[in-house]
Amino acid sequence: DIRAVGSPDFGIYWRYAFNGCPSTTKIIVPCGKLEKYVADFNTFYTYTGWTSANFYEAPCLNTLTVLSSDVSKGDAYSFAGCGFVTTTPTNTQANHSGSITLLALPRGGNVFLGWNDGNLENPRVINVTSDVTFTANFATCTNTGIQSVGALRATPLQAYPNPAGDVLNVELERATVGTLALFDLNGRVVETRLIASLRETINLSRLAAGTYILRLVENGNASEGVKIVKQ
Repeated sequence: DIRAVGSPDFGIYWRYAFNGCPSTTKIIVPCGKLEKYVADFNTFYTYTGWTSANFYEAPCLNTLTVLSSDVSKGDAYSFAGCGFVTTTPTNTQANHSGSITLLALPRGGNVFLGWNDGNLENPRVINVTSDVTFTANFATCTNTGIQSVGALRATPLQAYPNPAGDVLNVELERATVGTLALFDLNGRVVETRLIASLRETINLSRLAAGTYILRLVENGNASEGVKIVKQ
């Protein structure tokens, strides 16, 4: 027998709601109210065989909002602009507790650059334990992560050695405030690095051998790709 209660009135409600219930009855109480319900119950009523173990606290639900980077507000289905985000479960307008999967989907010639907290996983599994907002960041470019890979002179950077081992050196033609983003051949970002000087290094040690695409991202725009081979 499972009963859910939502009223703090422990008077006549308790007397009739649970009269005759067996000792195996499970009482589900609102989030954060378990101690109060148990204390009041023990103070006013005694049911043979019942203990505090009969009481279960409902999940503490929290608000989850997910956005794409080009909208000021929205939900899991913000289709405007350069991309959108879906979730599993899909209803992010309701409150949530526990595991949620986020999936960022670029539109047109855009690329996904990661989440606002720096995480690059896509899809990404999060654990909702408080009110939280995630934003998917996208960059505009004329091609996807695996298309239009030009020669080194076609981009404002040079990368060496190429093929590379565990370290890739990158030299920029000019000073800029931007990000170096390395994509795999599925268009997923696997490494990023904020630019601090004209010479940067990218650690490739955790990446599998294969072909990757390096792009410079400035002001939300991504350059043509440089093909990088990791040995």
